[in-house]
This record gives sequence, structure tokens and C-alpha cells, in this order.
Amino acid sequence: MMPRVFKMLASLKLTVVLLALAMLLIFVGTIAQTRLGVWQAVDAYFRSWVAMVDPGLFVRGDGTDIRIPIPGGLAIAAAMIVNLLSAHAVRFKATRKRIGVLVLHAGLIVLLAGEFVTGFLADEGLMAIDEGDTSSFIQDIRNAELAFIDRRDPDHDRVVTVPGWMLARAAADGESITDARLPFTVRVESWFPNSALFRADGDTPATDGIGLDARAEPAPRVTGVEGAQSDTPAAYVTLLHDGEEIGTWMVSAALIDPQRVEVGDESLWLALRYRRTYLPFTLHLNDFRHDIFTGTTIPKNFSSDIRLVDPARETDREVRIWMNNPLRYAGLTFYQASYKPDGSGTVLQVVRNPGWLLPYIACVLVGGGMTWHFAQSLIGFLRRRTKHGPVRAGTGGVRTTGRPRPLPWIVGACGVLLACSGVFRPAPSGALDTRAFAALPVSAGGRVKPMDTAARSLLMIAGGRQQVRTDDGTVTAPQYLLELVADPGRIADLPVVRVDHPDVLARYSSSAPQTAGGSRSQRSSRTGRRSPSRHGERLLSSRVAATASSGLCSNCTSGSPPCWRTPGCRSRSPSRRSRRMASGGRSTTRSSMSRTREPPTRASHFSRA
Repeated sequence: MMPRVFKMLASLKLTVVLLALAMLLIFVGTIAQTRLGVWQAVDAYFRSWVAMVDPGLFVRGDGTDIRIPIPGGLAIAAAMIVNLLSAHAVRFKATRKRIGVLVLHAGLIVLLAGEFVTGFLADEGLMAIDEGDTSSFIQDIRNAELAFIDRRDPDHDRVVTVPGWMLARAAADGESITDARLPFTVRVESWFPNSALFRADGDTPATDGIGLDARAEPAPRVTGVEGAQSDTPAAYVTLLHDGEEIGTWMVSAALIDPQRVEVGDESLWLALRYRRTYLPFTLHLNDFRHDIFTGTTIPKNFSSDIRLVDPARETDREVRIWMNNPLRYAGLTFYQASYKPDGSGTVLQVVRNPGWLLPYIACVLVGGGMTWHFAQSLIGFLRRRTKHGPVRAGTGGVRTTGRPRPLPWIVGACGVLLACSGVFRPAPSGALDTRAFAALPVSAGGRVKPMDTAARSLLMIAGGRQQVRTDDGTVTAPQYLLELVADPGRIADLPVVRVDHPDVLARYSSSAPQTAGGSRSQRSSRTGRRSPSRHGERLLSSRVAATASSGLCSNCTSGSPPCWRTPGCRSRSPSRRSRRMASGGRSTTRSSMSRTREPPTRASHFSRA
């Protein structure tokens, strides 16, 4: 019976099924992050034994009440470990040729075991420190707690906390929370996992504290696609002493200062805050620097100069924490994560992970096992080739010799010539060396890039293309940018700026010169100033674009007498007749055009041109 069970657990079919389930779980968990927070999705799908999938994730709407159970990440990882161990116990033998495979599989087992250690034992939070201040606690922004603070002792505060999950359960069940260390009973009237604060207008549920001037309303949970935002929990709690209500307070994690609570002759301070973990040492922020790339607001470097003081270990030293260079102390790792919005302080991410070394060990084992396995295969192949020589297929394993084939020599010679051709640079074709200009480094968008890349980005923004097409050929992006800098007159009439806004198209169409014969597209090809494109778009030259944006038609700017419009042809919208001509004969009033116009962001490209 046991051998049969081992064979089932070591089955390759089970391996394929587990890999398919893992792919399905990753797909569902990734989609779930768009509605849940990142950590909520991790806990619900990847660090659970059974994941309950909502079919509403795959359709638009608020979801459904139906839940379909599938194996969670822990169940799949545990089954993979059992499958690997069973396969080695049943099929694989510990021989010299199998050393690489054994080491490789050992690395996979260590990697999966490291996830178990991280999921059950790892913890992380944030430590915010103002410049010149000291901090000794970590905040977990994924969990909240209701804290009652007794400040009567001048040396230290006495704090009693109620975890957020207990507040949520009390609000759902209607039960009160009691503790022998508290002089009153806590009743949770309402609990909001995420909330927003507003100014109170009229009556509010609160009868004391800040809740008389502000009110909390529920808000949707922060999802994994909203950057570094976090939930802001809030609650309305009622305190009872000897069965009598003292009052109802509105508490929120967005409030900085705690609220005072009077109970007889005693006074406590009440606050809803993110869960804190106090450390036996302190960190003092001496200096914080926030460097950005030149000409942008893109962060280049964060650095925090910290003074670490630990009386228990007699440690007093100064360290610097910057990007990708954390501080490791007492089993904790301090990373430079962010900074305060006004730049007055730093935000450190603090991680405690007993299994942080296991992924590195797993990578070394997997890499060493693969190297050993492929090296053995290569050495065996070379030995056989040295002993027997090259063997042609279909000769029964008999060594064959013949004339050397010229094709490999021809291919090798062509490769050498192609490599040598890069040494000789062609002479510039004109007065301007476009090739050298395209290779120049330039700082754009917070990073150094070739001038060719910057020129392509410029044309993409202006016209949605990386080159300019004309009747005479194609103008590359570096050539266009170089001409724009050196001789703007040569490229002023090239069709570059994309215009697809109905109002701008109507104005330009009414201001374009109308000839006796030929369609609009034919006239555009002759003048070279504009060319039609799909979906009613136009590519205008920079000169014509500037003319249309200023209210002048091409007839007025070409030196001819003013056209039939007002003197100067300025600051007047096109007539209804011209709008009808631009729309292909349809009467387009102002109200109809407002219903069919494109988003104004596309018109902004035209106005900048």
C-alpha cells in the first residue's frame, strides 16, 4: 500500500497539475490586486491554504457573493515539496551523474521552504523620523489599534491597546470590549476599514472630542494599483463606566494628536493609530538628503544620516542609509523607502525576516546544480567526439571524412568583414553630420540618452511618428532636430504637428486657400504644408500650425491681400459655412461639435507647437 502511495505522490502528472494550479493562482491573485490591496491579495491567495475566488473579478461590477475554493499558495508549495521528495525516494538514485539534478532540486526545496518561513515569521513596517528628532517604534500601516494612554508617570507612558480586528468584530457582533486594565467598557458603534474626514454639518454620532467638528465616512479600500497609498481606518466608539455612557468619540488614523477622556478623577488619552512595535534602541536623524535628476523632479537618491543608540549593547554610532544600501542591526533591516511630502524627514522601511538568507542559498544551489549537470553533459559529449570523431547520421556510427565544405568558411569570412566594417565610418553626406549628432548623449526625462532617442520622442509627442514623411522621401528624427536647431527655415513647411481636434480642424480648413480644381488631399500634396491622415486627423507644418493657432489663414501670412474675413483675420471663430465645409457638408453647430470633440489633451500638443 505504501509503495503505491509513494508512486502517486511522485507522479510526473501530479507535478504538471501542481504547476498548472500555480499558474492559475498567480493569474487570479494578480487580477485580485486591482480590487484588493497588495497585502490583502497576498494573504488571501498566496499565503493561505485555500483561496476563495470571486467570479466577479473577471467581469465589471462590484463582485458577487459566490466563492469558488482553489488551493492556496501554501497548499501548492507544500504539495510541490512532497512531490519532489517522493520522486527522489522512488525514481532517482544518488549517483555521481545525478549530483547536479539533486543539488538543483534541493535548491527548489530550500526556495519553497523560505517562503513558508517568510510568510509565518517575517514582519515589516515603517519608521518616520523628522530631521533632528528621535524614534524608537515601527508602524504597521496594514493594521490599526485603539490605544489608551496614561501619562501620569513623568518617566514613561502606560499604554493599553485594542487591535483593529477586535474592533471590527465588536462592531459586527455588537459586543462590548472589556479589560481589567481599563476603567471603562468600550462599545464600537461603527468601524470603517478605510475612511475620509469631512467638516461636520449638523448632528454627528460623536458627543465629545474632535467628532463634534468633523465626521468620518467610509471610503473604498485602497487597491494594489494606487501607488503607495494606504487605508485610513476610523471608528465611532462609546465608553461606558459602571453601565453609564461617558460619551462617544470619533477616532481616526488620520488624526495626529490623541483625544482626552475624563473618567472621574482620572484622565486618559484616546487615539486610533497604526499598530506600533517598540524597539530597545533609538534612531536619531541627523540629516536627510533628497537628490533629483537635473531639470526634473524624478528622485535620484535618498540618504539618511542616522545616529544609532542602544544602551543594552553599548552601541552609539553614526551610519548612513541610502538606496540599495540598508542598515542591518539586531535582526532588523532598515531600508531607505521614502520621505515626508514636505521633505522634513525620512521614512524607513524596517523588515524582520529570519529566512532572508534562504533565497540566496536556493539561488546558489540551483545555479550550481545546473552548472554541474550541463558541464557533465558537455564533458561526456566532448569525450565521445574525441574518441570516435564526427559521425554523420545514417552511416551506422561509422566515421566519415570528405572534402571540406566551403559554406562555413564563406559565412566566417562575411562575419569578419562585417565586424571590420564598423571600424571605418562613412564620410558625412552633407554639411551637417547627422550620424554624429544622433550619437550625442543628452539628459532628458531624468536619464542620459542618445540624441536619436530624444529626437524620436519629440516627434512622437508632436505627430505620433518617429520620422517625417514627405513627397521627396523621409526625414529622420535626428535630421529634423538638427535642422530645427541649425536652420529652422528648411523644415518649417514639413508636416509634423498632428491636429485632430474638430474646432482646430474647422478653423484651419476655413483658413486654407481654396483653388478652383482638385480635392483637398491633392492640394495638400502640392503645397506640402499639410497631409491628410486617418480618422479626420491632419499633419500640419510648424509654420501653418502657428498660423492657425494665432487666428491667421495662410493667405494672409503669404503676403497676399487679406482674405474675405475681418481685417487682420484675427480672433474670430470660423463661420457656420466654413464649419459645414470642414465637416463634409453636415451642419455642425457649436452644441453638436461639443458632443463629438476629442479629449482636450490632444489639442494641447497643437497649442504648444
